[in-house]
Amino acid sequence: MEAKSIVLILGSCVGVCLWDAVNAIGGATHYLLPCWDGTGAASPRYGNVAVSILVQKLVEAGADRGQLRAKVFGGGCLFDSMRETNSNKEQHLGSRNVEMALEILTKAQIPVISTVVGMDRGQRIVFRTDTGDAEIKVL
Repeated sequence: MEAKSIVLILGSCVGVCLWDAVNAIGGATHYLLPCWDGTGAASPRYGNVAVSILVQKLVEAGADRGQLRAKVFGGGCLFDSMRETNSNKEQHLGSRNVEMALEILTKAQIPVISTVVGMDRGQRIVFRTDTGDAEIKVL
């Protein structure tokens, strides 16, 4: 698999970047909503669907599932009204998206190497699929 740089622009969305350093294979996904409720199509706009598809595609491309590592980004609370009026900030969409990513990765036994989440600004991530390196720019 040819090395690529993947660019993600994130707000309350979450980006999950996975790579197998031994085989230099990686990929990324981002999603808008934490969990598909079973109605309608199982779209990758939902975290539980998106991460499962990413793992499957990486394994199909030759990644060793046991060698996969993860980095998680995004999950921001970008709206002043949410930050000011919501005393229970943990319940905003970005936080729920982050919780879903960490839960899915834990269940899949994929170690999370780093997280940069929950900011009050957007992020631009450039992820290298071969090395797992990620360049983060706060927007």
